Amino acid sequence: MSASDIAPHSDDSTATYRNLVRAEKIDMTSRMVRVMAHEIRNPLTNIDLALANLESAEISEDDRFFLDLIQRNSGRINDLLTELLESVRPISIDLEEVSLHQVISESLENVSERADSQEIKLDLLSKDEHPTIRADRSKLLLALDHLLLNAIQAMPDGGKLSISAKPVEDTMTIEIHDTGIGIDEKDIPHIFDPLFSLRNDGKGLGLTKVQNILAGHGWDVIVSSTPGKGTSFIISLS
Repeated sequence: MSASDIAPHSDDSTATYRNLVRAEKIDMTSRMVRVMAHEIRNPLTNIDLALANLESAEISEDDRFFLDLIQRNSGRINDLLTELLESVRPISIDLEEVSLHQVISESLENVSERADSQEIKLDLLSKDEHPTIRADRSKLLLALDHLLLNAIQAMPDGGKLSISAKPVEDTMTIEIHDTGIGIDEKDIPHIFDPLFSLRNDGKGLGLTKVQNILAGHGWDVIVSSTPGKGTSFIISLS
């Protein structure tokens, strides 16, 4: 079944439609990334072989400096390709009973120092009374860390970052809200795409990893944002 087979009329069919569209996009992006990485690594391998031969050659100190520079940057490209491939590769999910409140609290602790340095107030609106959920704890924590850091980066002049967990009908939701710079409506459909970043120094892989983790759990995420006022990520753990 593909997304084109579903008419998004009811809430359930709308969520299913979004998940199928997202799954198809992830699959297409994954194939594109694998082809791109292969095409880049072929000439990069030849460069590395040539550099290895030059290492044993007698060259001047100036030339040695440039040789080292090329080697370092070749290594950086290889590392980026590896990270890019990892971000779109289907992941294995090891489910266990997880305290959602504890994972959220740990994630907030992980980013607290960064938030303090930018004068960002952190608010935990989750309660410890929530039941446990079935999730891959380490990957859920990684996804929350990425989302919180992404929110912090959107508030360079300080602000407020809140995260809450609450039951909605027959499922739980996690909402992360910041009072940052916001995202233009035209950019929202692309924020999970590999290498898409709204920051000049961003790799554009963090939210791709988040999307991969959520998709691996079968969870849905909705993003809403108002430029100049902030952004919300709402994850439905259904």
